[in-house]
Amino acid sequence: MGTPDESTPRRTLLSSVTRSLTALVRGSDDDLEHVLAEGGLEDVDEVAQPRPPGPARAQPRRPRSSHVPESVPLTFDWVTIPTGSFRMGSDPAFDLDALETEQPQHRLSTPQFRISRVPVTVAQFAVFVRATGYRTAAEEAGWAWVWTDGEWMSVRGASWQHPFGPERAAADFSRCPVTQVSWHDAQAFCRWAGVCLPTEIEWEKAARGADARLYPWGNRPPEAALCHCDNPEGEMDAVGQRRSGASAYGVLDMGGNCWEWCLTKWRPNYTTPPDDDAAGREPRVVRGGSYIGDAGFVRCATRGRLNPHYRDCSVGFRVVARDRFG
Repeated sequence: MGTPDESTPRRTLLSSVTRSLTALVRGSDDDLEHVLAEGGLEDVDEVAQPRPPGPARAQPRRPRSSHVPESVPLTFDWVTIPTGSFRMGSDPAFDLDALETEQPQHRLSTPQFRISRVPVTVAQFAVFVRATGYRTAAEEAGWAWVWTDGEWMSVRGASWQHPFGPERAAADFSRCPVTQVSWHDAQAFCRWAGVCLPTEIEWEKAARGADARLYPWGNRPPEAALCHCDNPEGEMDAVGQRRSGASAYGVLDMGGNCWEWCLTKWRPNYTTPPDDDAAGREPRVVRGGSYIGDAGFVRCATRGRLNPHYRDCSVGFRVVARDRFG
């Protein structure tokens, strides 16, 4: 992706965005090589190869339990997701944008859990950093990826406090989702706060409910009142701004604004059981799309994969509690 001049049509920028994000959601090694060459992903050699397909009816392995401590250092706005079944993945007869990585569509049941209504914010992450002195991967490296002028660029000084670079004040983003955090950074926050990253199954159930809707809010196409996407020349919004885009359970911002890390390791489709083990260097799933990508990336079924040390201005996270509800 070359740097466009001021006369570059917006469709050229969108084409560049789509090419990068298609590599993310299709998950092929050839696509990942293209993105690496253009600044989108790091260290492709470190990406573990997908495991061979297994039996389609294999059962998922449950993540380890996470007990919320008696005194939680942060307050989260929890939404209860009830026990019950839902359809996960895409049916190409119903969803014309369905990808092979989202198939086959299948029915699953989950126990009750709670998920944060909105992603973790910069202000919440700041409490964690002040309490622990934690330094993120971006801070340790001194740089992170930023989408600017139509391409991904490595920007010195970009971090969770300065997602687009050091020239912007951290206070400008206090109510925005925290980004420029790796999967490992998100895990460190969760361990401190006594919460967890959602599994891929939990994330999709919270987003689409029991009716297999295409988008968190239903089946009508995205628009500005419903989600923040298709704006590669813009930046993130504060959390919780688009209440008409809520999921069936009332969870907000599950389509657009920022991609969200999941606990689950990447698998190329749903013919193998999920692996929710926190150990390992394999790529992890991201969900939800962002302000950069177009409407196809904010579908409930859209999946992406990223290396766990990766960080950029469009990737954040939200949290769940499984065993205790407060």
